[in-house]
Amino acid sequence: MVEVAAPVLHDLQERAIPPAILEAFGRLVAEDGQLACRPLDGKPMAPPLTGQFRWKLGSATRPWRVLYEVDEEQWSVTVLAIGQRGSIYH
Repeated sequence: MVEVAAPVLHDLQERAIPPAILEAFGRLVAEDGQLACRPLDGKPMAPPLTGQFRWKLGSATRPWRVLYEVDEEQWSVTVLAIGQRGSIYH
């Protein structure tokens, strides 16, 4: 199960996110998407974001990231943030 945190839902509605990124995000968090089926395939984050993972969206010239946490006991995923690579980690 993939849950999208309220601030992320707000960002998806209010920010100028390119349509291709929105489409890729929708596929990623779908019931049969990669986050639901293989959440540990994302890259584990280093301190101070230990315990979180990231997933790349977009292209090399327009990189976006999705940050999320995995609860392995309940096999659930919570999406914490979506943003451009240059600003999401701040």
